[in-house]
Amino acid sequence: MNTRKDKVESDVTSSQKGNRIPIIIDGVSYDSIADASRRLGVTRATIERYIRDGKKKPLSEMQKVVIATVSCIFLAIVIIVLIVLVTSQSKTPDSHSTVFDKKSVSSTKKDTATSDDTGYRQIIKGDLSSFEGQYSDDKLEKAIEDSGFTLYAYRPEDYYQNNTTVFPSIQKNAKTNDEWTYWSGSMHAQYKLDPDKLLQKKNDYYEVYFVGANSAAIEGQKMSLILVPPLVKAPDGTSSDDRRIFYGTNAGASYRQYHVEWWQEKTRLLSPHRTV
Repeated sequence: MNTRKDKVESDVTSSQKGNRIPIIIDGVSYDSIADASRRLGVTRATIERYIRDGKKKPLSEMQKVVIATVSCIFLAIVIIVLIVLVTSQSKTPDSHSTVFDKKSVSSTKKDTATSDDTGYRQIIKGDLSSFEGQYSDDKLEKAIEDSGFTLYAYRPEDYYQNNTTVFPSIQKNAKTNDEWTYWSGSMHAQYKLDPDKLLQKKNDYYEVYFVGANSAAIEGQKMSLILVPPLVKAPDGTSSDDRRIFYGTNAGASYRQYHVEWWQEKTRLLSPHRTV
C-alpha cells in the first residue's frame, strides 16, 4: 500500500510529466499544479514543496496583527491615490497628456498628466508606490463567500475588518521601510524586489522582478509581476479602471486592486439583518 508521501511524490512526478492531476490546497481545488501556481501567484516549485511538506505552520497572532496593521495603513494610502486618479481623470483634456487606452479618455490636463505619469514612471527606478496596496479577484472572493467567510480558519469578522493575510499585496518592508516586497496571500510566500535586475516598461505597463524572501517562497527563487495601470491594455488585451497585477511574464493569473468592504453586499444576501 502506498503511503501518503508516495502518493504526493507520484502526483508531483506525474504533473511534471505533463499530466493534469487535480490538487486541493486549504480546501480550494485546482486543476493541476500549474493551475495552482497561476491562481495563487507563486512559483511551481513553491506549490510542489507545499504538497510534499504539507501545510505550513500558520502565522502567529502577533504576526497577523502586525501585517493587518501595516495593511490598513497602506490601504488608506491606496484610497487617497484612487481619489486623486478619479479627480484627475474627470478634468478637461488637452493634447499634452499620455494616451492610456483608445476606449478611455485619451488625455488630461498637462499638470495632472505630469503628476500621474511621474508616479508610474518611478516604477522603472524601483519605486512601486503607485501600486502599493492589496489585491484580489472574483474567484478568491467567491471561495471566501462560499466558506461562510471562514476560509483559511479565519472568522467572518476578520474578513469584514480586513484582518487577514489572504490577499496578495505590494508593500514596503515593515522593518526596514526601504525594500519593496510582494506577499502572495494565502500561500504566505514573501518576495522582495530583485536588486540585480532592471525593471522594464512594455506597452505602457511594467514588468518587475522579485526573488523569494522566505521558506514558503523558497529563498532566492525568481518570479516576476506585470503591473498594469488603470485604463492601460494588459498583455491579455483587456483594460480596466483598476490597477492590476499579472503573475509571470506570460500574463497568467491576474488580480485587481482590493475593494474596501467588498463583502458587504454578499453578507447582506446571507443575513439581511446583519450589522457590522
